[in-house]
Amino acid sequence: MRGTLNRTLGVSAAMLVALGLTCCARQPEQAQHTVAEYRANADLRREQFARCANDPGTLGKTPDCVNARDAQRLVDIGSVRDTPPIQLPRPGSKK
Repeated sequence: MRGTLNRTLGVSAAMLVALGLTCCARQPEQAQHTVAEYRANADLRREQFARCANDPGTLGKTPDCVNARDAQRLVDIGSVRDTPPIQLPRPGSKK
């Protein structure tokens, strides 16, 4: 009887601790702007990107820094695709 009471108390205590930890856990931070919004607004993207680059230790992994960085990456990929081909000299030709 006593073993059952101790087991019940132990399980109850464990459940209370788990419930307390779950309730006190911080909710993930929400981004203020999406990747699409950062892509569409170059000034907003540059401002956020500059803030993130200035303090990467604090802001580097925040949702807005991740979104601004991803938007910048996508914009940069598009700009590389739009560049004309590089005219390299043919092997053996002298210039």
